[in-house]
Amino acid sequence: LHIQAHKLSFFKALLKGDLKIESYVGQLRMLAIIHETLERETAASENKALSVILDGYMPKLPLLLDDLKFFEDLNIKESSPVVQLAHGVTEKIRQRKEEQPESLIGYLYTLEGSTMGGRIIKPHIAKTFNLDDESGGLLFFNSYGENVKSNWQGFLSRMEQVVREEMQDDIVSASSELFNELIRIYELLHPVEAG
Repeated sequence: LHIQAHKLSFFKALLKGDLKIESYVGQLRMLAIIHETLERETAASENKALSVILDGYMPKLPLLLDDLKFFEDLNIKESSPVVQLAHGVTEKIRQRKEEQPESLIGYLYTLEGSTMGGRIIKPHIAKTFNLDDESGGLLFFNSYGENVKSNWQGFLSRMEQVVREEMQDDIVSASSELFNELIRIYELLHPVEAG
């Protein structure tokens, strides 16, 4: 699924410098919707495995909101289909919190793993939209700065501490579910569809 995601036209356009700002802002919006619910629901959970996983986790919602604020003067219209799909993901998060809270480790795994890919695409975003670390618009993709790899290793180490064999199928299922939903969303983000 990870390989499939990187073959999407969104990422191809980004790597060629052809991505439209509407697509990038749409990406930030949908990630903000998903992170808001995921971070709120996992933080509110009393599940011990989730608590261990979240020890050392940096919330991404504040970064995404700051990035969106940076672009607010452009008055970029929301894509209704993208927003609807993102809200569909939030429903899945809430349902998993109630029924299988440990499975949300799969969601966190998928999104934290994307910070590693963020190192690769950040320079392309910066070049395409003439951004730098000082001016804003890139905070999310620079969330751990030079510590991306060590944070990822810490996340994996915390997973090894708490994930028991009986949790694995639910976690893998959740990770696959989120990957599939993100692929659907990215397919709508480029080329941009009207809201």
